[in-house]
Order: sequence, then C-alpha cells, then structure tokens
Amino acid sequence: MKKLSSILLIICMIFSTIKVNCISADEYEDFYRENYPTYGDYVYEIEKTSDGEEYISIIKYYGEENEIKIPSEIEGIEVKSIGEDFCENENVTIYTGKNVTHIAASAFDGCKKLEKIKLSKKLKYIGMYAFYYCGSLKTIKIPESVVYCGKNSFAGSFNGKIIKSPYLKKMKVYGTDNAYKYMARGTVTYKKKGKTINKSYWAPSIKKIKGKKKITISKGDSSIIKTSLYTRKGKRKGYLNSNILKFTSSDKSIAKVSKYGKIRGLKKGVVDICVNLRTDDNISYDIKVYVK
Repeated sequence: MKKLSSILLIICMIFSTIKVNCISADEYEDFYRENYPTYGDYVYEIEKTSDGEEYISIIKYYGEENEIKIPSEIEGIEVKSIGEDFCENENVTIYTGKNVTHIAASAFDGCKKLEKIKLSKKLKYIGMYAFYYCGSLKTIKIPESVVYCGKNSFAGSFNGKIIKSPYLKKMKVYGTDNAYKYMARGTVTYKKKGKTINKSYWAPSIKKIKGKKKITISKGDSSIIKTSLYTRKGKRKGYLNSNILKFTSSDKSIAKVSKYGKIRGLKKGVVDICVNLRTDDNISYDIKVYVK
C-alpha cells in the first residue's frame, strides 16, 4: 500500500509541473492488466528459481470478494509467491494456496479490514512489514515450516496473537530501537569444562541430521533419541533440541515415540522411527527399533 501511494505521489508531482492530470487508481490497474498475464481477478508473472524451475508470483488482486482463495496453480504452474502490496483494504479473509512458500515485503501492509488469514504449510519466508497495520487481524498462526519473518512483519496497529513454533525466535534487528524479526533456530547442547553450552543455528544452515541407525530395547523400557546436526562445515558439537524435530513411529502398537524423542517399547517386534526436521521434511533419517 505504501509503495503504491508513493509511486502515485511521485507521478502526480512530476505531471503537475506540465499540467497533466494525475494517473488514477483505475489507470494504474489497467497498466498491470495490460502488461501482465491475468487469471480471473489476479495479476501474476512467471518467474524461475535458481534451478530454472518455473513458478508463479501473484502480483495483485483486483476483485471485490470478501473471501480470497489464492489458487495453488495456474495453467499447471505452481503459485509459490505473493507479491508486494498484494491486497486492498476490502479483503477480510485470505487463504494462501497450498504451494505458497514466500510472502513478499508489505504484501498485506495496510489491509485494515483483514480479519483472517490461513497460511500455506509450505511457507518459508514472510517479508518485512508483511502484516503492518493489519489492525483487524486478531490471530495469525505461523506454520512450522517458516524459517524467517522480516523486520516488523507484525507491527504498526497489529496487536493480534501470534501462534508460532518454540524454535521460531523473536530477535531484535541490529542498529534499530524497536524493530524485530523472527528466525527459526535449532539449538544444540553439550558440556564444556563442566558447563552446559547451548549454541543455535539458523534452520536453513542445517544440511543434515543423523543419529543411531538401530536401537534395541526391552518391552516396557524406553530410550531417548539423540540427533546430531550437520552444516556445510560438517558435524557440529552437541545434540539437537527435540523441539525442532518431528518423530513418527511406523507401528505405535510395537513402539511409540513422544514429541521429545522418547521411545517406549510396548510389545515384541520391529518398528521404524522417522526423525524429521520440522522446517524441512527433506531433511530426515530413520531408526530401526527392535523390541525384545
């Protein structure tokens, strides 16, 4: 919203000196529709990842519906991004498509009537000022997959409740008074000279997780899963805190596993336990558990 207002103001100032009427909001909309492809009331563009894969970024929505459901794909191409200044004030409920991974800076800035938004479970990044001055938004649930929320993503008149993962840490932006951001961080713990050391790593820097491939326990007994963290520099010292990990048992009647990584043997048999990094399902390892 601020970006649009600034552009219109500059255009008005320039054209006023030569006595030409200022460009109207309708003309601005016509510019987008004439220069970009459209899908219903959406204006979009096709972009490419660093690997050359095509994806769609929704630039604008010009409809008048009170409930917006952003499509998951357009003409077979996944919609992965929502652009800057996406919506206008009349939008009250928004459902991002299931493939959206990025929300650009100021995407919903100034949407004073936005009351509800459901974010994609694949969402990774939320740009700075994305929900600035969204005063009607009472609650926002940030998916476990999110690794970064830019400076003051939730600020201005936004005073709603933020539901987030414990590993998504609120951090002050360096060199500012009140600005903050959120970063998903995995914490490892280890002992050094008798002291407990906690060190955290930004989730995208985690390239691999690894633990024991096989665990044997007796019926009724339990065992704690210990997971090592690897970055580009290799294995890091300590074991990863379980709050950024997801544990799944292939047969809960043989052995179940708690959210803290505690395995309990229930009856004789063999079961697979999958350990996933919550921010990236592609980073995981399996443990073969034998219950005697």
